Amino acid sequence: NNLIKNSSSMENWYSLAISSQSEILIGNAKNYQMLGEILIYNSKDFSTPKFKFISGINPNKILFY
Repeated sequence: NNLIKNSSSMENWYSLAISSQSEILIGNAKNYQMLGEILIYNSKDFSTPKFKFISGINPNKILFY
């Protein structure tokens, strides 16, 4: 089953991580030529991200510290 569906053909979801607070973080590389973003979803509501922030090009690692 799909928990979260990428319905935009303009986005390329490139990485995935789950935080200790059970949030799901997705690295969106967009078109691989512009700045990407990290999408943060609540584990109980996958309808829309609860937060987004700009990252570098092709966010392929999500680190927690």
